[in-house]
Amino acid sequence: MTLAPKLDLGDARLDWTEPASRIEARRRGVTPEPGATTTLDGERFKVLDATIAHGAPRLDPGVVALRGRAVHVGTADDPIELLTVQPAGKRPMPAGDWWRGRATHAPTVLR
Repeated sequence: MTLAPKLDLGDARLDWTEPASRIEARRRGVTPEPGATTTLDGERFKVLDATIAHGAPRLDPGVVALRGRAVHVGTADDPIELLTVQPAGKRPMPAGDWWRGRATHAPTVLR
């Protein structure tokens, strides 16, 4: 039997320049530990639940847009809809609540 190496934070980082299916597969693969992460304005947060937004208008990789009540992030192809996120030091919350609660709504790119 061969054991796989333990996943670390580098494995958990989402790369928004990849296709949506790869991003979603990585998110599922690192959940629950160490948890899929990305950064916004230099602060890391976890993406606990998300889905591919098939048929939604495209966005540039990493660009975040609030569309109705949905928070979409651009990828290499279809956007990803963030469903549940966990900012550093806070409890998990619906992505729409998190996005609307931010101090600024300037165009934002996740890294």
